[in-house]
Amino acid sequence: MKRGLLVVTLGVLLASPIAAMGQSRGRRPAPRRPAPKPAASLVETERKAGAQKVSDQIKTLGQFLYLYGGVVKTVERIEGRAERLKTTKPVIGEVAEQNKAAIRQSLTNIRAGLEELEAEFNSKASLRPYYSYVVGVTAIGVQAESAAATGNFDQAGRTLVTAIAKLSDALVRMRDPVVIR
Repeated sequence: MKRGLLVVTLGVLLASPIAAMGQSRGRRPAPRRPAPKPAASLVETERKAGAQKVSDQIKTLGQFLYLYGGVVKTVERIEGRAERLKTTKPVIGEVAEQNKAAIRQSLTNIRAGLEELEAEFNSKASLRPYYSYVVGVTAIGVQAESAAATGNFDQAGRTLVTAIAKLSDALVRMRDPVVIR
């Protein structure tokens, strides 16, 4: 009888973990789905759009300056040739002046783009925290335009390089959103 009781006790003890394991498996909670991301706020959207405009302006200035150097060198060569051949071929001098006028017009367009960018940062509340980083780019454009008007094309190009540096600094600052109060 003791032996039978021992077998039954062992059987119950061995079976109880198996039964416990079977009973512990309850319902698993449904896997959590990530909460939907809220739509970007208007401020964030305008900040990203402003950063894109700064980036576009940097690209425009970079492309312009890449071409500008070659064009100015060509105009200087034409102008030098015109001086040497002034009496025999006056048309060369006219071509040089037309090219200079085209360069001046391009610089006027660049200045207008910088002015528009600066005005947008001043007028939109969401961009105003970054206005201090772009303020003055219009003045840089005016300096470049004035240098070209006096025939100092090299100085005009150097001035525009400072505009790229200023806009690059602004773009770095715009990576991190600023809380508007």
